[in-house]
Amino acid sequence: MNRKKKLDTLLKCFNEDKKSITDGYYRIRTIIKQTIELAYIGLGLRGKSVVTPQIIISIADGQAITLTVIGM
Repeated sequence: MNRKKKLDTLLKCFNEDKKSITDGYYRIRTIIKQTIELAYIGLGLRGKSVVTPQIIISIADGQAITLTVIGM
């Protein structure tokens, strides 16, 4: 399965609302047209939200291209 198909599968399960799964939250949101952020949000010190990892993907010509990976 290519990256675009995998991303389409994820988009069916997640959206801009944080979804709690086990020990944290997952979210997929559109930053700008054709650019998507995938993030795991956990709890840090003093209960603050910590986004790690954060992956930003661009959709171009039917392909998902990773632009940024933070906190891997």
